[in-house]
Amino acid sequence: MTEFLLNVAGSQSLAVSFPDKAVLSSDDRSIFSFSENKMSYSAQNKSKVQGCRLQIDGGLIQNTDLKCDNGLLLSDGRFFLIELKGVDVGHACEQVEKTADFVATRYSNFGFKLFGRIVARKGVPQVDTRRQRLERKLQGRLKIQENRLEEVV
Repeated sequence: MTEFLLNVAGSQSLAVSFPDKAVLSSDDRSIFSFSENKMSYSAQNKSKVQGCRLQIDGGLIQNTDLKCDNGLLLSDGRFFLIELKGVDVGHACEQVEKTADFVATRYSNFGFKLFGRIVARKGVPQVDTRRQRLERKLQGRLKIQENRLEEVV
């Protein structure tokens, strides 16, 4: 198991453990990035916070069909669930939603603030019941873009 430290109130730290095979990196690099099949997600780390890049599909979660590809947990408790998807954005929403449920249940004592990030090759629907349900669950912290999503964290 690999431990990652979260900064909590004051100067305290709280350690969260992940299976070794789930941890891709744990550092304060300037850009956290994930890519697959010409789609990419990148987060500029201008504040130089510690981040833990996770392989969720096959690393953190193995025994279910519905799970997102990757995750990025920042030391301030923000947890980005990242799905790099071909064209079925509705299915991607379901994958992120199920992963959010898993994280909320399995790591309930950490109080992560969950974000959804979906990068699709094409066809981002503006209205979709699955998308709307996920947006409600994540309290509006969902972004979906075609081909590439870049943001500052």
